[in-house]
Amino acid sequence: MRKIGEHTIRGRLESEDGVELVDGASVRIRLFSGDFRKAYRVTKFLVISGDQSNTDGMGRLTTEQDVDSGSFQYVNMADQRQIAWATINGTADINMVDMVGLVARDNLVVEDLYMTFRGPSGVESMNYYIECDVMELDEMQGPLVMVQNRSQG
Repeated sequence: MRKIGEHTIRGRLESEDGVELVDGASVRIRLFSGDFRKAYRVTKFLVISGDQSNTDGMGRLTTEQDVDSGSFQYVNMADQRQIAWATINGTADINMVDMVGLVARDNLVVEDLYMTFRGPSGVESMNYYIECDVMELDEMQGPLVMVQNRSQG
């Protein structure tokens, strides 16, 4: 396995009803190109509120959709499908105060990522920022990483 490049992902999760994000709302981040010899290693993950009046929130990156978002399972470091967590605690004037992100260093993603939101009621949107190293895998590593990312490894 060797690093062959870098990739930055920026996006925004917005409420569907225009009122507020539902706790547990998620967005699929498409990475898979059909090439099983290419993987991404997340190196940085941050969330930034898109709402100046409600600036707190939390994001989580997972390798599968619909990973339990309940308050007791949202951060579960024993769940290998969860690979990164980020929080924002801001003020009404400056929504980028106290940004913290934690990434499991041994992560590898061959398929897609899912960013899930948690936060107080009233938040209308949440921005996310992800930095990745692009890795070239040996022929057999890709399928093994895919199995591990599906909580079967």
